[in-house]
This record gives sequence, C-alpha cells and structure tokens, in this order.
Amino acid sequence: MKWIIFFKSFLILLLFGACCTKKDCYGVLVELKEVKFHNFEESELDSVMVFAIENASNINTVKDSFYLQFDSGFDLTNAYLVKPIDIHLAYVFRFKNSSKEYILSNFELITRHWNKCFPFKIEDDSFVYLDAYEVNGVRQSFRNQIDIYK
Repeated sequence: MKWIIFFKSFLILLLFGACCTKKDCYGVLVELKEVKFHNFEESELDSVMVFAIENASNINTVKDSFYLQFDSGFDLTNAYLVKPIDIHLAYVFRFKNSSKEYILSNFELITRHWNKCFPFKIEDDSFVYLDAYEVNGVRQSFRNQIDIYK
C-alpha cells in the first residue's frame, strides 16, 4: 500500500514538475517608454522634442508631439517618453541645440509562448517584446529597449 501511495505521489510530482516555466522570459511589452542615448553630451540632451508621425517618409503628418523627460538620477542619458510608443507610428527626435534629427520607425515585435507543455497548455500565456527597429533607416536590434547612437 505504501508503495502505491509513493508511486502515485512520484508520478504527480513528475507531471507537475516537468512542465516548463517562465524561465528566461524577456517580459511582456506593456509600455515601451524608455530611450537610451549614447555618445551625447548633456547639453545636447537639454531639450529634445519628439514628434509622432504617420510614417518615416512623410514627416509632415504629425499625430502628436511632446518633450522627453530625462532620468533625474545619475544617468542623464536615459529618457522617458510621456506616452508609450505606438509601434504603428514613426518618431522624430529633434534636438534644440542641433539640426540633427533621428527618425525611429519600422518597429518589429516577437511573440514568445511559454507554459505550453503537458499538462498545462495555456494558449494566451505569451510574452511580446521589441526585436528590432530602424533609426534613420538603419536597422537596430536591441531586445526590448531603444538605443540611439550619435
């Protein structure tokens, strides 16, 4: 009798313990609001205006605009958008002290499914994250973050 209870307990632990978990997941793309600037001087990042546009080829169709909010901590190269990025739009970053502008467009997302093994086949347990985007027409691939290089 003890052997049967032990065997059933072992079988239950084996079934439940064998299921995959959310190990190594990158996270759910709920709001993509952070932009990291590289090789910029603090004076260049003093005032950055962001324009949300229909597409990268027609920058005259502005849907929205706002200023970046920079991290008040030690790292002044991290900026936070007032609104999350809409992957269906393009974004123009204009610097007050420079004529240079950076256009972010063509955002690509990847959906990764987790916990789809026996006995739990949850269909909507998936994680969506940013895989790639373009800065001034050049493809960038930084997982789930936006980096702009000078």
